[in-house]
Amino acid sequence: MQIRVNNVNPGFIETDQTMHMDATLRENQCKEVPLGRFSKPWEQAGQVAYLLSPYSSYQTGSSVYIDGVRPAFSLLPSSSDPALPPSRPLLTLPFFLLLQGYLCW
Repeated sequence: MQIRVNNVNPGFIETDQTMHMDATLRENQCKEVPLGRFSKPWEQAGQVAYLLSPYSSYQTGSSVYIDGVRPAFSLLPSSSDPALPPSRPLLTLPFFLLLQGYLCW
């Protein structure tokens, strides 16, 4: 038996939980995504089903992004963002890239 490790990095998903969010917050998050909307659960499930299937038997160490092509730099909050509390620290780009696995020590 071989162990393979892959992961799914979902974007915003339309669920019962996210539909109870403040409408303004949801709208602002949709504006960050080029597709302009949250994904449907079935749009996420297809990629997960693929990773669990025999069709991905030679795939390991992969990160699958199902995020509507949300730009990585939009995850970096700006100090002028009114939605952020003033005490929240801002991520720096090198730290963000390290979190995403693009930089190694």
